[in-house]
Amino acid sequence: MPMPVPPNSAAPNLIIPITDVNGRRMTPNVDLSPEQALWQFRIALNVAALNCRGPDEAILVANYSRFLTTNRTAISRAERWVIADLGRRNGTNGIALRDSLSTRLYNYFAQPPVLRSFCERAFAIAGLAANEPTAGILPFAQTQLAAVDQPFVDFYAAYDRYRADYAIWRSMNPQTPSTIAPAAVAPSAVAPMPSTSVAPGGS
Repeated sequence: MPMPVPPNSAAPNLIIPITDVNGRRMTPNVDLSPEQALWQFRIALNVAALNCRGPDEAILVANYSRFLTTNRTAISRAERWVIADLGRRNGTNGIALRDSLSTRLYNYFAQPPVLRSFCERAFAIAGLAANEPTAGILPFAQTQLAAVDQPFVDFYAAYDRYRADYAIWRSMNPQTPSTIAPAAVAPSAVAPMPSTSVAPGGS
């Protein structure tokens, strides 16, 4: 049996989000209020506009810009809600915590092993977002945030299968030093990646 390798050329020692008792992958995009879902959905599209390249990249950026323009008031309101909620739960004004969360989310959506499948999904979803009436943007964002998060959920499932296969391989090759991380952890502890700047035309 050849030594298993991580999916999508990922590192062999990634720390990934756990699953809950119902089997849900506990990424940063689950169990959110409508306001926070909109705010995080905007970040996902911002990362796509920055990082997704291909023949349709200009269309993606245009759709993202249209989404921002149409929903600027709703997005600003959602961001204020996030700041207030973080502040209320942590006894601060929430601004520094908003900035820290923003960085973690940018890093999350920019993970190289998931970039190709994320971009494929984001190209389609950005087109929908550009044409969604702002009156329905909150439920739309909740639904589409889950859709744009699915490539990451799929990647983590593949990574868990790699861990299992690697454990079997190690049992057959006990003298080989281990290169794999010992366990998965909650999303708040996901290892950071280099931060991503904000796309032109968005904040």
